Amino acid sequence: LLSADLILDEVDNYSPQEMKHLQKLCYLAGLARRNVVCQSATMGHLHAKALLEAFQAGVAASESLTGLPGVLRLVLGSNLAAPRDLLIETAEALPEALRFVDAFNQDCILAQKATTPKVKQRVLDATALDFEALIQEALSLHKENAVALEPDLRASVGFVRFNTVTTARAFAAHLYAKQEVPPDTELSVVCYHSKYSALELSVIDRTLNTLTNRKGLKEADFSNEAVTQFWKPLANLSGKKNLVIIVVTTSILETGRDHDYDWAIVEPNSHRSLVQAAGRVRRHRGAGAGKINLSVIRYPAKALSDGVVAPRNPLSVWSTPGPLTALNRGSLKIAPTNSSYQSVLNLASRDLGNP
Repeated sequence: LLSADLILDEVDNYSPQEMKHLQKLCYLAGLARRNVVCQSATMGHLHAKALLEAFQAGVAASESLTGLPGVLRLVLGSNLAAPRDLLIETAEALPEALRFVDAFNQDCILAQKATTPKVKQRVLDATALDFEALIQEALSLHKENAVALEPDLRASVGFVRFNTVTTARAFAAHLYAKQEVPPDTELSVVCYHSKYSALELSVIDRTLNTLTNRKGLKEADFSNEAVTQFWKPLANLSGKKNLVIIVVTTSILETGRDHDYDWAIVEPNSHRSLVQAAGRVRRHRGAGAGKINLSVIRYPAKALSDGVVAPRNPLSVWSTPGPLTALNRGSLKIAPTNSSYQSVLNLASRDLGNP
């Protein structure tokens, strides 16, 4: 840190325990008077406050030791708004700096709302273990978002993201064992999760990087490498007119993967997870034509007991930060044991003032 700047990617992906160590790094960077860059599409107020306070404390310690001015510059950047900067001269100015961050975030949100969205979602009224419903939804999303490789040949690549490796493996095995699909459709399955060896992950990563690279291409194109290495051989081998590649995956897909998929089905987990997963749909392309390309499963696997939706404490169902983060107090600290899952969610909405 004495000779290099500090870059923290996907800052909000760290647990509260890990954030303490990031604060120590930011303090040391401030002490060494190095720059700190924090990157994330979903970094919130708490992360900015924790890291900014630690960095400012390091700069203040450096001022005491060296006599150099303890002034730091906060710079905010986004693809949705022009960069802004603010000078912070003392620790007392930190509340103003956080208001500056919040105002910038709100401007980005308003700018995002004014743009034509790349992703349009719907809720799939099923559970994460209803594999047949997931297959039919995948075929429906393929029909709406497939790319025409030839006049009579359509292809799409999408992913189904589960919360656990166990469920992902089970769904992939189900796809391999039983494929009741239309006779003109070929399903190919890629199971992609963190339990593979490093060598296996390297091979899968290279394959998916080639298959989903849509940079600099026309709206309805795959790269020449993807067509020659995957789509043409698959078409020749199967003789089918509809080619669907389904990547069955987990949260490994959400960070550090520059992939562009045509559609996705997602088991709900947290706000951050949904944002990151949605960011892999049409990632390299412009806004879509208003077609549904993201389906969110209504009931996650944790909401089930013996395959049936059962009343549960929502804190045991949803990860945080998420829609039920604050529900560790009041009427929902312990969910009523005789209530339905839907009534638990209704109580959650009431407690959060989010009808």
